[in-house]
Amino acid sequence: MDEILKRLLIVSFLIFLSACECLASESRFIPIELWTGSKWDEIHKLKYGSADLTFGNGRKRITGPIVWRNPITEIGITGYHRVHLGSGKEQIFTITHDGQTLGRVYDSRRQRSIIGGAKFPLGWWRQEETRLFDSVETPLGKQKRRRRITIEILQINFSYNDIENCLKFRWTKEFPRNGQIIDDNNYTYCPDEGLVEVEDN
Repeated sequence: MDEILKRLLIVSFLIFLSACECLASESRFIPIELWTGSKWDEIHKLKYGSADLTFGNGRKRITGPIVWRNPITEIGITGYHRVHLGSGKEQIFTITHDGQTLGRVYDSRRQRSIIGGAKFPLGWWRQEETRLFDSVETPLGKQKRRRRITIEILQINFSYNDIENCLKFRWTKEFPRNGQIIDDNNYTYCPDEGLVEVEDN
C-alpha cells in the first residue's frame, strides 16, 4: 500500500511539474524595448531606455525618452515621441494602467490629449489572454470622449520571417456604450525591429 501511495505521489508531482512548464512556456514578460526596437537587457523591469528607431519603410520614427508637458494639466510626462515622417503625425507614448500597457497621451490628429491610452501590452501576459482598458480622449477645444480598448494576445512567442521571440496581438477600440468597434487591427512586433506587420480586421 505504501509503495502504491509513493508511486501516486511521484506521478502527481510529475504532472504538476509538467503543468508549471506548460504555463511558463505560454507566458512572457513583454518589455518596452520590444516596442522601441532597442536592445533589451532581459531584466524583468519596465524602464524608459534610450530609443531611436526608424521603421515602416523609413516613414516612421520613435525617439526618446522625452518629457512631454500636457497642455491641459501642464504636468510633465516621461515617454517616447513617435512621428510619421511623411504626414507629420506626432504621438507621445508612456507607461499606462499600472504597467500593463504602453499608451498614447497625445495625438496630433485633432490635437487629442489622452488619459488611460493602451496601445501595446507590457509586463507579464499569457497566450490568448484578453484585457480591457478604459480611456478618455479630449480633442483640443472639445468635450471628452470615452473609449474602450481590448488587447488580446494571439501569439505570445513565435518566429516571424526567421526572427525569434516575436509577439502578435489584436487591438480593438470601441464605443463603451454600445460596443461599436472603431478600430480593429493585429500587430506583430519583433526584437530589435519593433513593429513589423499590421493587419486590418
